[in-house]
Amino acid sequence: MKGFDTMGYQEHIDYELIQSTNPEFQKALVRVNVFREHRQTIQYIHPFDASKLGQAELLVVDEAAAIPLPLVKELIFGPYIVFLASTINGYEGTGRSLSLKLLQQLRQQAAGSVKGEKLASSKGRKLHELTMEESIRYKPGDEASFEPLLFIQLIAGHFLIRIEQWLNRVLCLNAGNISTRLSCGTPPPSECEL
Repeated sequence: MKGFDTMGYQEHIDYELIQSTNPEFQKALVRVNVFREHRQTIQYIHPFDASKLGQAELLVVDEAAAIPLPLVKELIFGPYIVFLASTINGYEGTGRSLSLKLLQQLRQQAAGSVKGEKLASSKGRKLHELTMEESIRYKPGDEASFEPLLFIQLIAGHFLIRIEQWLNRVLCLNAGNISTRLSCGTPPPSECEL
């Protein structure tokens, strides 16, 4: 609600907050009704409830990689502006089909070359891609101390390593475009180690 505070909006005068009555959501904020100037509603909708988007002017999909690709396609096909945010690296971004399939289709659609796809019929859409290279989870230069035998044996004592790099390396989470093509065959089994 800091954004509303910054704009000088006051709760109960300019907007009201609606919390969920569903015990599963533990009173999470699910809707904001804005009264200032003209009525607006900001509402959380479960991804499976795409049919409720009929009156939407703007759809914001956060962490799209966590939603099945067919469902994301259904969500973004509508008469509203779409902001789609997704992680492609790290544990949140393990759903690579979003970055590999959907983004390619959206690029083709924006270029006017997708045929026979549901996405192709949403004419007049423009695609603007933004990429964030720095982690927002940790500040630049954050380091952590790990015992060397946690996952791999390196040297005696402690070693310092950047958190994000360590997580990506140990959990194999770097989703960069890595070539899977073999250039000279496979090594003999006797030379392979885990």
